[in-house]
Order: sequence, then structure tokens, then C-alpha cells
Amino acid sequence: TTFFFFDTLCSFFDTRSSCLEHRMNDSAISFSTAGLLVDESEDENENEDEDLKINSMEKDECKHTAGGDMEHKSNHNHNHNHNHSGNNNDYDDDEEVEEDEEEFPLSDVITMLTIAWKNEKLAPDILDYESEVVERVKQAIDDKECEIDEMEEQLSKTQSIENKMISASIDWYKKEIERIRYVLHSYLRVRLWKIQKFVVHILSDELAYNSLSAAEQKFATKYADLAERNFKECFLKDIPSKYQDVTEPEMVVKPNVNQFVILKANENNDNILIEDNKQHVQLQKGSIFVSRYKNFKKLIGGGSVDLI
Repeated sequence: TTFFFFDTLCSFFDTRSSCLEHRMNDSAISFSTAGLLVDESEDENENEDEDLKINSMEKDECKHTAGGDMEHKSNHNHNHNHNHSGNNNDYDDDEEVEEDEEEFPLSDVITMLTIAWKNEKLAPDILDYESEVVERVKQAIDDKECEIDEMEEQLSKTQSIENKMISASIDWYKKEIERIRYVLHSYLRVRLWKIQKFVVHILSDELAYNSLSAAEQKFATKYADLAERNFKECFLKDIPSKYQDVTEPEMVVKPNVNQFVILKANENNDNILIEDNKQHVQLQKGSIFVSRYKNFKKLIGGGSVDLI
């Protein structure tokens, strides 16, 4: 239920503008907020039908206008058809891109962010940065906050019982957005804490460094430079030179990948080798078990198992 209201936030704002402009006077209208949540697929289908009608009318008009000049402009029409087919191909490509972007509903993306947040908090080392999930949630939060501001501005102009009910619903949506923002910020803060703790190890390990985002890589480099400069100015200059290198292996703080963790399997897998390929185990979906983190690190990144 945590993300129920945010899941319906898109359909809510798509329908409220038209409801405010064409408010019905029928006394039998129910002011329940549940009646305001209209499936946005119906609106999309209606818009698609209108677009098809407009395109069809435009095509008929173009055919009628170009009918008298068909014999004198055959070459021109050939080029036009070639360009038109090219535009259709571009349009198909755009549709494919949009379908890829909307492959996962926003509610599923938020669930993926929550899982990534939990795994990041419980993993001893830093995991791969979920760039697509983070960017989509950021954009969704910004868009919904703008829509809420616009709705509040419209509601402030008139006073009615229905507006009071809508305002109460908006307050719930604001709280839900704040919950999602907390998860997002906590996910990023945990990663920054790990970067600060294992910065020397991360900069010296290519796999760990590549798991960071571009901004995190820049932060890690600057943080390491500032830390080394601070150490030298504070106390390293007063000790023998052979002890001044902060990158010595015995001085580097590394994550404990031998730490035991609790995991939950998300799928069945009968071919798992652990403990340096010395032990064979079978995973059943939904099973919970304890093991060393290093044995299932790759499976955590692939989504086969989650930390709990």
C-alpha cells in the first residue's frame, strides 16, 4: 500500500483539469476521491482515435488537392513518397523508443528502486548504480510536484465541497511523494557513505570504480585528493617518509566480502557453485538462507537474489 497513491497519481491529474472546467450540477454526484481516479488508458485511446481521424482527413485533403497535378508532378510525388516513407520509419522508431521507455510502469520502477535501496544498505560493498531507475524516479517526482502546484493554484480560485475533497487527496499524494523522495535520497546517501569509507579501494579497483555513476566518480576522486592533502598537512609531514603513503595495502580500508548475509531467492536455480566452486547448492524461489556475501554477489546484481 505504500505506493498505491503514487501509482494512481498520473491518472488523477490527467482527469482533474477537465473535471474542474466542466463541473456538473447534478446533486447526485458522489464526491468520493475514488471516483476521480480514471484509467488513463481510456483517455489515451480516445486521443489516439482523434489523431487517426485527423490524419485521415489530412490525407484525403492532400489527395484531393494533388489530384489535378498528378501527371505533371510525378517525379515530385516520387520524391515526396520516398520522404514520407522515411518519415514513417522515423515515426516507427520513435514509437519503439517510447515503448522501451514505458516498458515498466512507474509503480514497478519505484519497487525496483526500493529493492536497490535495501540491497545497497545491506551489502558490505558498493553495488552497481541504478541510473535508469534513479533518473526516472527523479523526473517523475519533479513532474508530479509541478502538477500539484498547478492544481492547488486552480483550486485556490474557487471554494466548494468538491475542492476540499480534492485538496485532501492532494495532501496524501504529497506525503507519498515525500516517502519516495526519502527512499531515493537514502539510496544516494548510502552510496556516498561507502565511497567515503572505501575511497582508496574504489579508486584502485576497476570493477568497483566502474560501478559508480559519473558524478560519483568525480566525487570519489576529489574526496581522495582532499583527504590525502589534509592528512599530509595535519600529521603525515611529521612522520618518516616511508610511512607517508596512504595507498599502502595494509592501510587501505576494504569491504568485508566474507561477511555473512541473509538472502532471499527470487527464482529457481539448480546450478549454483559457491565457496570458490567447491560446493553446489540449489535455490528455490522464495527460500531464505544465510551465506557469505561473496558467494552470491553476482546473483544480487542480476536480481536472482535479494538481501533482507
